[in-house]
Formats: sequence, structure tokens, C-alpha cells
Amino acid sequence: MANEQFIDRAITNLASYISSNLATKLRAVETAQSLTTNSLTDPVAVVKARIPFDNRSPLVEVFDQSWSMLDHINKLQAVNCTVAISHICDANLENGEIFMRRYMTALINVLQTDSTLGGTVTTAILTDGSSAVSRGDTSTTRMIYTQGVSVHVHEGGN
Repeated sequence: MANEQFIDRAITNLASYISSNLATKLRAVETAQSLTTNSLTDPVAVVKARIPFDNRSPLVEVFDQSWSMLDHINKLQAVNCTVAISHICDANLENGEIFMRRYMTALINVLQTDSTLGGTVTTAILTDGSSAVSRGDTSTTRMIYTQGVSVHVHEGGN
């Protein structure tokens, strides 16, 4: 297997798992917080690329940052991915921040539910997160939060 296939599999499986499960976790956060159903709107898209000037909202981007061979003999590789959620809020920035923290709670809950992403990877480990990302459209009402995920993939399957 060529190196890019490890990366492609990590990105594709992570994006697919998020796409399939995020809406359910958003509804769970709404219920837990006594919010109106669909107040945490489903993402307009989950894309497998960096698209810094795409202002659709909310948008989930899944992309690789780096990779390393964990075990070259057994062909196990770690792909360090970033999941970026961007949202355009109104002038009430405090409410925008609250929306983003709740959205990230749902994302983290998705990723903690099954560390194998439905059996498609060896493991997916949450790493660092940030609420201070700025790229593309840097207007004050565009918020971007990120979550790092180290996705381990094996040439023979998971």
C-alpha cells in the first residue's frame, strides 16, 4: 500500500463516521441542555479537505496535518487529522461561542462512542482542540473550532 492510501483511508473513514453520527449527538446535546430541537443545526456538509474560504455554515472539514509510521514492519501508520467546524453567527458573539462549544461537545461525543470508527480503523484517539483558529474569512462572526484526532490505520484492514 502506498503511503497516501493510509492517509486517504484515515480521512475518508473519519469523515464518514462523523457524517453518519453527528446529527444524533447534536440532538442528544439539545436534549441534555433543554434546547429546542434542531437549534444545533446539522452541518451543511462534511468535507474531506481544507476549504478555508467556504462560508457555508455550519461546515465540518476533515483533513490531515501529519503522519508517522508507528510500526513499519507491520505497516501501522498514525495519521494526525484535524476536524474543523466553522459557523457564521449573528452579532451576538457570546451566543455564537456557546453554539460552538455545544457543537464541539457533540463532535467529541461522536468520536468517544467508538474508537474504531465502526471497525474501519485500528483506533482514533482524540488529541488537542482549539477555539482560537482563524483562517480564510476572518470576520468576527465566523467562528472556527478544531479537534485533533490521531487515526491509526493498518495496511491489512483496520
